[in-house]
Amino acid sequence: MISVPPSLLAASALPTAHLLVPFLWVFGLASVLVAFLHSRKLPSILGFLLTGVILGPVGLGVVQNEQAIDIMAEVGIVLLMFTIGLEVSIRDLMRMGRLVLGGGTFQIAVTSALFAGVALLSGVSVTTAISIGLLCSASSTALVLRMLGDRGELAMPHGQFSLAILLAQDFAVVALMLVLPMLADGGFSIGVLAFGLGEGVVLAGLIVVVARTIFPWILAKVVELRSREVFMLATFATVFGTAFVGELLGLSLALGAFLAGIVVSESDFSHQMFAEVLPFRDIFNGLFFASVGLLIDPEAVMNNIGMLLAFLALIWVGKGIIFFGTAKLFKLSTASAILSAFALSQLGEFGLVLAQQAASLELLSGEERSIIITAAVVTMGATSIILPWATSRWSTDKSSAELPDEEFHLTDHVIVVGFGLNGQNVTKVLKRLGVPYVVVEMNQATVAQQKATGEPIVFGDATRPTLLEHLHVGKARALVSAIAGAASTREIIASAHHANPEMLIIARTRYVAEIDPLIELGADVVVPEEFETSIELASRVMQAYGASEVAIQRERRAMRDERYKSLTDAAFQGTHASMDELLAALDMATVQISEGSRAVGQTLSALDFRAQTGATVVAIHRHDEIVSDPNADTVLSIGDRLVVIGDSKCLKSVRELGSDPTFAAIVGEQGNGE
Repeated sequence: MISVPPSLLAASALPTAHLLVPFLWVFGLASVLVAFLHSRKLPSILGFLLTGVILGPVGLGVVQNEQAIDIMAEVGIVLLMFTIGLEVSIRDLMRMGRLVLGGGTFQIAVTSALFAGVALLSGVSVTTAISIGLLCSASSTALVLRMLGDRGELAMPHGQFSLAILLAQDFAVVALMLVLPMLADGGFSIGVLAFGLGEGVVLAGLIVVVARTIFPWILAKVVELRSREVFMLATFATVFGTAFVGELLGLSLALGAFLAGIVVSESDFSHQMFAEVLPFRDIFNGLFFASVGLLIDPEAVMNNIGMLLAFLALIWVGKGIIFFGTAKLFKLSTASAILSAFALSQLGEFGLVLAQQAASLELLSGEERSIIITAAVVTMGATSIILPWATSRWSTDKSSAELPDEEFHLTDHVIVVGFGLNGQNVTKVLKRLGVPYVVVEMNQATVAQQKATGEPIVFGDATRPTLLEHLHVGKARALVSAIAGAASTREIIASAHHANPEMLIIARTRYVAEIDPLIELGADVVVPEEFETSIELASRVMQAYGASEVAIQRERRAMRDERYKSLTDAAFQGTHASMDELLAALDMATVQISEGSRAVGQTLSALDFRAQTGATVVAIHRHDEIVSDPNADTVLSIGDRLVVIGDSKCLKSVRELGSDPTFAAIVGEQGNGE
């Protein structure tokens, strides 16, 4: 065995340990702050921002390796934009085209002009003023879309407006990155700016067209392997591959990832891909907000506190008025326009990128850059607190025509996991009752086939909590797990119960021994195949030995009551037992009136049927009609079937009467059923 000197081990461990230190600080402090804010019902984003502020120069100053965190933060933005793209179809993007081009361009131009004009009045140079105006025109895509998505507001009018404006800003970044070097060289040109914007749109369209011809084929082949690991790897290859290609072509990583999400959203795999990416997105996205907090320079802030306060006021008031006016210009309601203004009135991550570039080109001084970064942190933190309050204060109209059609009606619905025979039977009943539902199925062939028939079905693995969240499990009335796998069933029940404790959970399982563990995990009703099969076997044996249907049904009820008594409400049990006692004392039989019978043409009163047998005629089956509760004057005809009820002694008399060929024939006996 080869021995390695301890000194060498220590030396080799130093770089790794040094790399991990900032992450230990960030995740450790963020865990405490986010948990505290969650208990106070405040957004987690604020916790990550505070983490960066506390650990950065303004606070403890313990995080030195900011580059590693910046890389992870970039990953977070890429994953965020991909998941947003998954929720925006190409049809929706085309529908928002007028708002993206018109509203976005108008907002960017007016905002840039306002901030540039104020900056000129403060005494800075023309090039610096234009730089400040351009970078202040952008809002935070990462913050706004994350908050709107978490709150389920992306489909609302203010969510759709915010998404369109943010997309326009992201496209404009391509052109703005070209403008700053021109300003530094003194050769600004409107034509070059327009060319940059057009180039960005063309390149984005090219990526979408190429990706639509490649991704569906690749993902279909991956799904055929039925491997979660391979599917997850393919998902991340799709995200980062498209983001990388986008950046190579001159777009941003985030915009490339967004385009990848849009392309994949048209496929059957979008829900499962969303579930795979979401946990990683939240972690890395949190690092982004922490990295923003690390950028504050306390000395520059304190030396320019007056300028900072004035700048903050201009951002909130100036941008708020511009966004409100733009929203009203595009016919949004007043409530939606107010919410849009609250959502978008901050500086964003692309503004920070532009500020860094402007500083490197000497278009901004170090103090001006620090003020802009601090304003970005403060306005992001304020938005994370104010937007939830504003939403509750100015509730928007969800029935507005501005909303896109949802794929499924996912409110007060039933989630059916598995579309085998059991799942199909459940959905047939739900469909007849008019109950909204959505099916989750892992067999891609089944999903494609059923989607073609209009079935509300998605491809995905329901053991992933994020997939259930994507199907609005918190708003569901019930979940039915119709799959056979015991381990998967346990994971599904645990996740569903945690997400929505009030939801009814019904599960299928193979063995009786699995009932209690599943109930402990949160299932309300568990149907074991093993036990139901044993009941069916016992019933067939009784039937073979001539037992009446009523006796068979009585035994079936008794066995079920004994097995499921722990799941039955006490008050209901008493009523149920009394009904069983009543049913146990009764039997039912069917008597057919045949040709030549003396009953033909007679009324029930003339036959004196009840006096002869003690049984009661409760219905007459005549041709295709049923005469319920026939009166004494009802005349009997050839082929009539009398449905009679009574105890065993009464039905014995019916059998004896039926054995008389001149009266009728016993067609058969039947129980009351279940």
